[in-house]
Amino acid sequence: MSATIAVDDLRVGMFIHLDLKWWAHPFALSSFRLSSAEQIATIKALGVQQVRWSPEKSDTSSDAPVAEVTDVAVMAGPGERAWRFRDDPAHAWIRDTWTDQPMDPRLPMTRA
Repeated sequence: MSATIAVDDLRVGMFIHLDLKWWAHPFALSSFRLSSAEQIATIKALGVQQVRWSPEKSDTSSDAPVAEVTDVAVMAGPGERAWRFRDDPAHAWIRDTWTDQPMDPRLPMTRA
């Protein structure tokens, strides 16, 4: 049996059902268990106010943290649409190998 829940109350481990067409969301399935805060952020970015969830299929604990919107590259939904990316410090050395190469004109980036 499923119940309705506001997307602001979603937690990792909840088994949810998105009542959207398959092309209206980026997930492989419309019914699945939430496994990360990034998935919750994506659902919020879709503009969905509430979803159905199945408590009996969910795996949540009372001490599970409430998922917050994180710094995720979500390009859908209302608000600013900007890629938010960072270099992994372990791979930052690779930038030094690019200094001799011209910027690819197909990239929508500017120099810092």
